[in-house]
Amino acid sequence: MTQLDFALIGNASLALEAARILTGRGHVLRSFTVEDPALAAAARAQGLPVGPVAECDYILSVANLTVIPAQTLALSRRGAVNFHDGPLPERAGLNAPIWALLEGAQSHAITWHRISGGVDEGPVLLRVPVQIAPDDTALTLNARCWEAALSSLPQLIDMLERGDDQGSAQPHAPVKRHMRIDRPAHAATLDPAQDADSQARLVRALDHGPYWNPMLRPRLRTGRGILLVGGAEPAQGNPSAQPGQVLEVRDHDILVAMAQGGALRLSGLHGTDGQAVAHGLSVGDRLPTGPADPALDAAIRDAARDEPFWRKRMARLAPWSFPKPRCRMRLRIGRPTA
Repeated sequence: MTQLDFALIGNASLALEAARILTGRGHVLRSFTVEDPALAAAARAQGLPVGPVAECDYILSVANLTVIPAQTLALSRRGAVNFHDGPLPERAGLNAPIWALLEGAQSHAITWHRISGGVDEGPVLLRVPVQIAPDDTALTLNARCWEAALSSLPQLIDMLERGDDQGSAQPHAPVKRHMRIDRPAHAATLDPAQDADSQARLVRALDHGPYWNPMLRPRLRTGRGILLVGGAEPAQGNPSAQPGQVLEVRDHDILVAMAQGGALRLSGLHGTDGQAVAHGLSVGDRLPTGPADPALDAAIRDAARDEPFWRKRMARLAPWSFPKPRCRMRLRIGRPTA
């Protein structure tokens, strides 16, 4: 086996697993570059060289969401390899599994490719198919992509050890390129005028479980404002009901009539502040139908441009600590006067 020097760039647990596999196979990890403080602390605890990218044979980019500068790429003698959580050249950019679910894709894949040319346009070294289950959420499909990346990493390292690192040129530019600021249409607002299956798919595609949601929370318009939706399941409807009519009501669970005589059971209803609220709906109420205000999409894209800046700023916020008040009382005791 040829011993290789690697520089690893990543910001998720998958990068830490990649470091474990590389060092376990006898390769040298020259640097581990990470922005996430928790991941950096975990890497240091394992004795990994956390810091800027060092000179190496290969740069390995795993769960890295930023473009690597040319001067950094120049530190690798044999080139750089990136993990992409989508099929190339069909689906480039960020959040590929989420977009696959949103668009109703029947299958998916992850890709290991060389970094060259435009974003996600380098030659493909490995492509691993990932099946999409009918009930997949963003959480479950992302987990399956994680597993595919982890299981294929030894094969990738085998290729690099043999010097089989040129890959196959992609036949054309990416068919779809999902940008960081892209968000689901209509601000991910459910529309009772659509069929139940498509709206349930929208909710599942944005369900990240307990993890950070990089897109949007699905939402429902009511006469009293906006509710965030946690879950959605197609259900038996009432053919005579109008789309948007509330058919059943529970504390945090409602059944809404949809198009084509279907219905959608919505659960985990919360206010826009994320707190559970009384939705105030009654059987027979009619929810708005039709697309949300198109101006909302433009406003959300504008906000998304600044989101990384504000996330970093807010992560550094700390509660204000007030000093304990020091109150000194002087009691003057004297003879009472008449």
